[in-house]
Amino acid sequence: MDAKRLKPRPLVIADDEGFENTDLFGLSEYGERLADLVCNVEDPLVTILDGPWGSGKTIFAKQWAGLMRNRGARVIYFDAFANDHYEDALTPLAAQILSALPNEKRIKKIKKKFKAATLEIVKHYLPVTANLLVQSASGFVPYGAPLIRGAGLVIEKMLKTRLGATDKEDDAFRNFRNALRKISEIPAKLESKLDTGADFPLVFIIDELDRCRPIFAINLIEHVKHLFSVSGVQFLLVAHLPQLEEAVRHCYGLGLGGRAKIYLEKFYDVKMVIPAGRIVPPVGKYIQHLWKEFGISSSENPKISELRDLCLENVVEIHRISFRTIEKILANIALAYSVMPHDSDAHTGFLVEGLCIIRHLNPELYTRICSNSAVNLYNLERHLRSGEQTSDTMWLSDVWNEVKGFFELERWGDSIGARDWIAEWVADCWTYGPPRHKGDGRHLGPRVIHFARIIDSMSTT
Repeated sequence: MDAKRLKPRPLVIADDEGFENTDLFGLSEYGERLADLVCNVEDPLVTILDGPWGSGKTIFAKQWAGLMRNRGARVIYFDAFANDHYEDALTPLAAQILSALPNEKRIKKIKKKFKAATLEIVKHYLPVTANLLVQSASGFVPYGAPLIRGAGLVIEKMLKTRLGATDKEDDAFRNFRNALRKISEIPAKLESKLDTGADFPLVFIIDELDRCRPIFAINLIEHVKHLFSVSGVQFLLVAHLPQLEEAVRHCYGLGLGGRAKIYLEKFYDVKMVIPAGRIVPPVGKYIQHLWKEFGISSSENPKISELRDLCLENVVEIHRISFRTIEKILANIALAYSVMPHDSDAHTGFLVEGLCIIRHLNPELYTRICSNSAVNLYNLERHLRSGEQTSDTMWLSDVWNEVKGFFELERWGDSIGARDWIAEWVADCWTYGPPRHKGDGRHLGPRVIHFARIIDSMSTT
């Protein structure tokens, strides 16, 4: 038996690869549209890429970074979650900027000025705002501030006072912006002349915002808006907005309600929603990729392999599950196969996979399949063989109808063309064998319960 993996290896995406070889989610066209937006807007732009956990945002962000580099932009990718152990977000972000720039002699002066301005801000300004954030998150800021009765208005007013008018800006902030502007003019390819400016903006991708500590996440987006609003600089913030709203409530007061959304809207200019990835028939690239990653070999029978892929593709379409959920399901399939032989019987392999799908997406139905643990499976089969109508056989009929509804087998003929035999074959896998009970007369097979009980004793989640 081949060894199985219980986690897929991270998808390797080269810095300048883009979508060319890794577009498992079918989002290259969407990435091109986002690139057009960023490259064709002159003003400093903060775009937020919204999507729930497991929707493929991070993979998309890395692919899009490669696309932008291929277009000629200098791209800085910042993993916010990996850096949220810092007290303030500016320090690691500035360090990422400096490390992304080459050690060319003509650039060292710009880097030195940027570093000095950053240190000045960290020294004189950040301790105040960090203290206010910690106090508001801890509930120590007195009620009375108009915004959320917390520290939000205090911080915003301070920022506006120090950043609002050019003639009153502190030297540190002015120097910081000037140095950042110079950095944005450094072409991605240094063989270009430095004083001509880059053809494309300096692009920041801030990923994993929704996984950070709330204080760090809000601190970071406030810096982006107030410190980094410089011509030639564009930001893509990658996060799930409802989670960021919870971070605002955590920092500035649980009584915010819908005002958390209004507060966040001040920090981005454009909202983009990552579309649901497409599983392209006849076999989704991502599903094929995961089968290989988890070490789940294809059946020697090409029809069985086709059925396996069609089953999962239909489940994805019917239940609108995320890519992360697909990974979880296949991890449990790999776990089940590590202890259950499946290559000797095509029906057995298909049942193992189907049961893992049901268990993850509909635990209540799975519990029904495993219930009545005291029921003797041999007696169940004997009653079915003799055609007896008992409470147990009627229960088997009811559960089969639930399974059939879960997979929506009636739709399979419409979605996969005239190959009606597929739905029939699937039904044969799940129901009791000879003498065959057609249509509504089918009963869930006792061996399905047997496999379900085995699988129920293990899980990767």
